Amino acid sequence: MATRPNLLSPEELTALAEGLKDGSLESDTGFNTKVRVRKHDLASENSSLGVNVSAIDMINERFIRMFRLGLLEVLRTTPRVNPSRVQILKFGDYIKTLKAPLSVNTIRISPMRGNSVIIIDPNVVFSSLDSFFGGFGKGVSDLPRGRMFTATETRIIHIILEVFFRSLKEAWGPVLEIDCERVSSEINPQFAQIADENDLVILTRFESESGPKAHGFVDLVYPYSSLKPVRDLLRSLVIDIDNDHNTEETAERVARMYLHEVFKGRYHHQPKIASFPNVKQLDEIYTVGPITVRSACSHLLVPILGNCWIGIKPGDRVIGLSKFSRVADWVFSRPHIQEEAVMILADEIERLCEPQGLAILVKAQHYCMKWRGVKEPQTSMVNSVVRGDFRHDPSLKAEFFELVKQQECMLST
Repeated sequence: MATRPNLLSPEELTALAEGLKDGSLESDTGFNTKVRVRKHDLASENSSLGVNVSAIDMINERFIRMFRLGLLEVLRTTPRVNPSRVQILKFGDYIKTLKAPLSVNTIRISPMRGNSVIIIDPNVVFSSLDSFFGGFGKGVSDLPRGRMFTATETRIIHIILEVFFRSLKEAWGPVLEIDCERVSSEINPQFAQIADENDLVILTRFESESGPKAHGFVDLVYPYSSLKPVRDLLRSLVIDIDNDHNTEETAERVARMYLHEVFKGRYHHQPKIASFPNVKQLDEIYTVGPITVRSACSHLLVPILGNCWIGIKPGDRVIGLSKFSRVADWVFSRPHIQEEAVMILADEIERLCEPQGLAILVKAQHYCMKWRGVKEPQTSMVNSVVRGDFRHDPSLKAEFFELVKQQECMLST
């Protein structure tokens, strides 16, 4: 066989090795040899596929508080319910850990994709049944394989699911408006085909303890793919809570702020407002204002801040002056565009006190114009609604705007 030309001699190979060793020769191969390689498990909770499990943990914390209260109302006892850490694992691996009979409930959570499943341990069912009928929450030992739930036990399962759905909807509220419905029920988890065995699912296990020997669990399992429509929302809830000590509680604080303050008009019921008969048959107009209103632009979620004046010509019923401020705050505390917000406020006031005439004026600055975009710091929007006698009688309408003008002058002096 002919020798190959241009091969290095042993002496040349030795010289090359020495040169690389002492650094006299550069060894740039064109590849980045300093890059750090990190092992990545697609089924780990830190998977970069898009769902941040810390956000789901936060939702679960809210869920637990509401679920306990809901169970207290129907069972007259509050079991200890604690969530375990959210896990991302293969559906087949999860199913292998379960042993029939269980209460296996396939559910649909709109607008998420596909179906999810809620699996309830028989111990939870029987301890809830015992509590419902005045007992101390006694559980049950292992049930025979294939044992079906009775009609009474099934009714208890439905009650638990109703509380679960209501609590889950409220817990998700700050992130996404959801609706839950039961699709089917089984006792064998093998029939809960919400995903293929190699597909990833997101598991939250809620451990329950309602009394001696009454330990059980309730599992909520989402197919990983079902959360794709909301993964950006989940990710946006969580700032760097792992590395920045200043923001460890920021995600929870932000969620509470939107749920209970900034957008409370969407997630809380309207304040109770009582009306009273107009005994004196008052028919002179009066105005209330300025009432401070705070909202957020529906398009960019930046603040809308301004003042509101309400003019009333009383009808058969009246409400207290402070109630106008309460209902205005409730109406504006949600994403809005100003012209629609004023219409909604007018509808609510008409429903509450049925006035002969109603006029509303709102002046507000929009930070979508003030803070960004055209950045006009002095620009404001003014709009009004007039109904009933204020619309049909020009003198009443003029009187309302004159009273508003006088109130503004009083405040400016």
